[in-house]
Amino acid sequence: MPDLWSQPFDSKELSLQQALAGEWAFGNMVINTVLQPEAVKTEQSLTDATVLLLLQPLLLPQASSNDRASLLLAQITAETVPARPWYGGLYNPLGKLVNSVAVTDYAVYQQRLQELEPLRQQAVLTTAASVNSTAQ
Repeated sequence: MPDLWSQPFDSKELSLQQALAGEWAFGNMVINTVLQPEAVKTEQSLTDATVLLLLQPLLLPQASSNDRASLLLAQITAETVPARPWYGGLYNPLGKLVNSVAVTDYAVYQQRLQELEPLRQQAVLTTAASVNSTAQ
């Protein structure tokens, strides 16, 4: 049995920080892909170009990224995101809509991570017992 298996998981390994950072980066990539200037320059009808031009102020990439970061950090710290005034929805409404639809409850995943250490300990004990029984 490798020595590394006998070492307990550390808090960084049992944290959702890396996974949620990946979620944040993926969300940024999706929004930036949708709003790429190259997509605007392709041949499209005047109607499509006008709609895209009118929708751009409603989906602000940096504001959407910041909102998503707040939502994901609240998942890590197990806090609720503070309520915003009603007029806060007027700024970046499509970004807020995208972020509200894409919210996942990560508490289940955090609970599964906490169950890993007892499973590791059990596997180490089982392996050690198996090695001892075959050695005798």
